[in-house]
Amino acid sequence: PYLFLVAEGELDAVKVSGEGRNLLVTTFGAGELFWGLAFFQDGAPLLATLEAHVPSRVYLWHRQYIEPVFIEHGRMAWELCRLMIQRMQRASTIVEELAFQPVSGRLARLLLDDFKSAGEAAIGRHLTLDEMAARIGTTREMVCRALYRFADKKLIDVTRTEFVLTNKDGLARVAESS
Repeated sequence: PYLFLVAEGELDAVKVSGEGRNLLVTTFGAGELFWGLAFFQDGAPLLATLEAHVPSRVYLWHRQYIEPVFIEHGRMAWELCRLMIQRMQRASTIVEELAFQPVSGRLARLLLDDFKSAGEAAIGRHLTLDEMAARIGTTREMVCRALYRFADKKLIDVTRTEFVLTNKDGLARVAESS
């Protein structure tokens, strides 16, 4: 029943399936707030596991201490509701991608986002196959197959240490049309 603020570092919210597969739902960075169902509903389970993979500092406030503040200051409650709506919109996008977009499209989008944030045509392989699979809701084997299909189609070059973007438009078409 806590509200928390990530002061430094980042926390991953990971959903684990009954078969042991992971889906990275989101990452909370410095300055972001989060709360579980138990913040609003007694005894509710945490629907995702929170993991810190880098040194992080988190501030926690128990519901019994912060609820009166929200009640007294309606603007704070309003902002919390707005944040909840944004999270619900993001969750809807994730569900839509998982339900309607094949693995190749989700992986193409992940790679394009990484190339875009790096600002270069080559990116280091900073994510393992398992981490990539968790980000797009599949298995490492499916990620591996898709990467090598992209390489066979000359969309990317795969080396032991990096991915090199060789056909951005082609990779974007896979992301959009899948």
